[in-house]
Amino acid sequence: MANNPPFDYNRINAYESSISPSTCHTKNTALFQYYQRYLFQKLTSQFKWCLPEGWSDTYFLGCLYAWGSVAIFNSKRYGVIPQAGALYGYNVFYQPTTVLIANPLLPPMRLQIDKDCVLFRLQRDYHGALDIVNYYADLLATSVESLAMNIMNSKLSYVFACGSKNAAQTGKELMDRVTSGELAVWVDKALFNDDGSPSWAPFAQNVGQNYIADRILSNMRQIEAEFDTRVGIPTCNTDKKERLITAEAERNDVETDAIVAQWFDTIQECIRNVQTAFGVTITCERRYPIEHNKNGGDKIECDASDNV
Repeated sequence: MANNPPFDYNRINAYESSISPSTCHTKNTALFQYYQRYLFQKLTSQFKWCLPEGWSDTYFLGCLYAWGSVAIFNSKRYGVIPQAGALYGYNVFYQPTTVLIANPLLPPMRLQIDKDCVLFRLQRDYHGALDIVNYYADLLATSVESLAMNIMNSKLSYVFACGSKNAAQTGKELMDRVTSGELAVWVDKALFNDDGSPSWAPFAQNVGQNYIADRILSNMRQIEAEFDTRVGIPTCNTDKKERLITAEAERNDVETDAIVAQWFDTIQECIRNVQTAFGVTITCERRYPIEHNKNGGDKIECDASDNV
């Protein structure tokens, strides 16, 4: 699909439809972008960075977390700087060998990795973490749409069936007078049948049965807690209905540490490579260090009834 540019809209639609079905619009919406920004900020909060003077932390961290890698090299004009680029070529182990830099303030560059530059990576597979952010942003954006729709549908409205337009208009005026606070309201007996029964029929509404907003909110909390676990932010297992034991309420340390520990090891390796190659100092510390796994402890019951 990526051959012979420029691409017309038919080819773009054929490619995009395999990723984002046209019947489900969650991408490129303000709601999705809101959760994308929110989750991306949480993602980047797990490490505390100290970068060399003159580096833009917004640029460096944004490219590192979103694109997965940043090339560090010594430019003639700006000195040692980070730049995002496209990976190119491969060696005998199918690892990229070249970084293509395209910046309007710099001449076009083709830098050899580990020779002309150091490739600073987030993960060993050279990918960023934006796919994780987008996945959970999709879920939250879709959930909050369902939440808003359910709240709107749960508004209690009285519906009546009348025999004529005049009767309907009379009923509207009657409702206006009642809701305005009049202590007594008189109506024409024409609104009743000969046997004294009302000439209108109300539709029964069971709003409570259709109200699921609380369940949606609970699901959204679970989705965000799952995201936190994926990106190394400690969470507690508090989605149980009645009572929890200590082992169940403890932080899920092992699962939380599984991925972020690999990220941190890769970052530390890249920091050493940059310092060796260019003599610049970069520090990175974990904001939520996990010294040891606390799962398993004594089975002491604790009340979790408020975490429903």
